[in-house]
Amino acid sequence: MTQSPQGETQEVRTPQVALHDHPEQHQYTTADGAEAFVQYTRVGGTLVLRHTEVPAHLAGRGVATAVLRAVFEDVRARGLHIKPICPFAVAFARGHPEFTGLLSPQARATLGPH
Repeated sequence: MTQSPQGETQEVRTPQVALHDHPEQHQYTTADGAEAFVQYTRVGGTLVLRHTEVPAHLAGRGVATAVLRAVFEDVRARGLHIKPICPFAVAFARGHPEFTGLLSPQARATLGPH
């Protein structure tokens, strides 16, 4: 919940997304055909997040954040680590300390304390 400029409480909703991991293409894509995706390179037990993209008509609606949250949750479930190098993924990691434990040691050192 947040407050509007008039002091009214407003519900903030982040879209929920379903993802498909396509290891052969090195990317996660949205299952709904929205064409949002995250490209990665797998290095051992770490996914290096290289690029996040959302179609222009979905920009500003929280879709990229929802996609990255789903990626981070999938990585957690698979017991892997993340090294974000995409600027949006770096900002997401910095803004979501609940995922700090998923960051590779190198990523934690680079991103610094939360």
